[in-house]
Amino acid sequence: MAVISAITKDAIAGGAAAQYVAVRSAITEDAIAGGSAAQHFMQRKKDAGSTLPLLLGIFLLVLSIFMISVNIFALRAAKMNLEILGEDVLSNVYQDIDYQEYFFGNSLAVTTNRRSWLPFACEPLVLKVSEAVRNLPRSTRMERVECKSGRLELLLSEEVQLPFKPGFLSNFRPIVFATVSGGVQRVR
Repeated sequence: MAVISAITKDAIAGGAAAQYVAVRSAITEDAIAGGSAAQHFMQRKKDAGSTLPLLLGIFLLVLSIFMISVNIFALRAAKMNLEILGEDVLSNVYQDIDYQEYFFGNSLAVTTNRRSWLPFACEPLVLKVSEAVRNLPRSTRMERVECKSGRLELLLSEEVQLPFKPGFLSNFRPIVFATVSGGVQRVR
């Protein structure tokens, strides 16, 4: 309080402190009158253009994420389509099983983990698979066929056309693989 009272006493006497108080009050009056507000508005007006590159960058980021997500979805859809084709091939192959052996046979089932599979001769199954491969679409290839005790495992592949492909990836052709396996179970 001593400093304030000294400035006030000086201001009354008309000394240097009075000039300080007068200058300080003039700055405050100018700020109240809008001088500082006008400068602040002019400064904001100069900075307003800097949001355009930011918004453009955010838009490009969102667009890129959207394009990548659509491409990933297209790859996943192609894989699901391959799995459906493989399951269709397997179901067609096992439609022609020997029902006499299936229902009345005395062969022992092959047990693997949780399932018990009925054994079949592999040569007729592989021949049926090779006949079924002829009915697949042209873009779909049968990479591998394995038969173990009448249980088939197929590896299918397909070249996928991406919905959004940038120019620098024009020679990139993704290939999707799907493994499908199956057999026949007998429950007594």
